[in-house]
Amino acid sequence: MNSNITQIVSLVPVRFSFVLLVATVILNCPTVAEAQERSVLTYHGDASRSGKLVVPSLTWEKARSVHLDLAFDGRVSGHIYAQPLYWRGGSSNGGLLLVATEDNLVQALDANTGKAVWRRSLGSPVPRSALPCGNINPLGITGTPVIDEGTQAIYVDAAIQDRSGPRHQVFALSLKDGSTLEGWPIDGPHYGRRV
Repeated sequence: MNSNITQIVSLVPVRFSFVLLVATVILNCPTVAEAQERSVLTYHGDASRSGKLVVPSLTWEKARSVHLDLAFDGRVSGHIYAQPLYWRGGSSNGGLLLVATEDNLVQALDANTGKAVWRRSLGSPVPRSALPCGNINPLGITGTPVIDEGTQAIYVDAAIQDRSGPRHQVFALSLKDGSTLEGWPIDGPHYGRRV
């Protein structure tokens, strides 16, 4: 049997997503110190966004020793479909876990403790009843955001409900405090219109 584990991960429960993300970062590196130097900037840490999560150093033996860190107490509001991301830059005492939810909330948690660092609401999510199809209720942030280390920003697409109806908006948020960067958000297509 091959000693490496190759996993293709789709939608997983919220707590397992956190455990998987933390285990991936830690076990993909020879030491914890090295693990804290690497960031997961996009879907499965893969710029091609292929959806394949391959952790070459994760063996069956190492997988058996993975355990839940009971000191980590990260709490988020809303269903999570997007993969949480890990950003090491800018923080002297550890990285940030960035979590986006269907309630259109983006939250930055201290990666060591789970304590909220900042939280940003991007607007009202779209209720299922306002959409022509789909099974997510409410519909907010479904796709995994992407982090640009050069601008120290996280870019995220959110489904927004306002007076003009449901639409997409793309936001750029500062990783330092969650504030919206100048010139953002950018309007996307409205639901029900042909694009």
